[in-house]
Parts: sequence; C-alpha cells; structure tokens
Amino acid sequence: MDWINFYNCFYYVCAAYKLDMTKGIIEEEVDAISREIHELRTEYVKKLQVIEKKGKFLSFKNVDELRNSIESSEQAAEK
Repeated sequence: MDWINFYNCFYYVCAAYKLDMTKGIIEEEVDAISREIHELRTEYVKKLQVIEKKGKFLSFKNVDELRNSIESSEQAAEK
C-alpha cells in the first residue's frame, strides 16, 4: 500500500471514529504515522472490520487512543 492509499485509509479511520480534530492536527498525525509505517497494520484492519460488523462506533481524541484501544484488545484476546 503506497502512502497515498495509507493517507486515504487514515482519513477513513478518522471519519469512522468520528474524531473531533482540526484538519491541521489530523495532518500532523498522518505525517507522524507516515514516517513510521507505510502500510495499515493488520490489527487496525481487523479492528475496523469488527466495528463495521457490529455497527458500534467509538470516539477517540487522537490516534494514540485508537492505537491503545487496539493494542489492549489484542492483549486481552491473547490471554
């Protein structure tokens, strides 16, 4: 997945989670993530699929909250 597709996926994630952030903050988050990874992590895709299937959308203040939610649900699933 190239960075443009990743950028588009990130905006989809923001819309899906109804993030209440300004465009500048979102762009900063996208830039930070783009520097770290160039693909949407598998666990993020799985989390989105579960949310879409259940139809329950949560609000996150920032990407770190989303990441923490995904990682904590993964740890719970491993136990």
